[in-house]
Amino acid sequence: MATLEARQRTSNQETLYSLRKKGLVPAIVYGKDLAPRPIAVDRHQIFQLLDTHRTNKIYSLKVDSMGELNVMIKEIQRDPRTLDILHVDFYAVSESTRIRVQVPIEFVGQSPLEATGEYEVLVQTKSLELECLAKDMPEAITVDLEKLDSPDAQVRVADLELPEGVTPKNRPDQLIVKLNPTRAARLARSGGS
Repeated sequence: MATLEARQRTSNQETLYSLRKKGLVPAIVYGKDLAPRPIAVDRHQIFQLLDTHRTNKIYSLKVDSMGELNVMIKEIQRDPRTLDILHVDFYAVSESTRIRVQVPIEFVGQSPLEATGEYEVLVQTKSLELECLAKDMPEAITVDLEKLDSPDAQVRVADLELPEGVTPKNRPDQLIVKLNPTRAARLARSGGS
């Protein structure tokens, strides 16, 4: 589990501008049994964490006056021009907490029909909303495109093999990925017109 260090701040202690000038990012940590507490995290450390990990992961947050907490990143506010991180919301969870989270879908392999050049893979859904215990949260859901081996092959939410205890909140019939004839293949079938 990746660890992030933070320090508690008081609203009168420092302005948000002065925190950012010192290389700190204003943040807040809250949870079901934890009242919102303003904190500050090291800018370099949060960028490094986000470069190497996903946001839908549980992190260890060490806050000087509160000890160590298991948290998820609930929201990141960024400057629209520079994409610099302006503020982070951390949600404290226990491993036995049931959570709802958006999890990305990773597509691996290649459809045998895509390799012929006559079909292309058409992705319809790039993430799923899942409900599970915090300790069971997957970082991603993998879909093997090699299973798309016939022109009418497709993968829907109901077709996914999810870890035990993980429930999708999307409709079971929601389309994730399918094959589509390429433009060249459609033209060839219609006589090139």
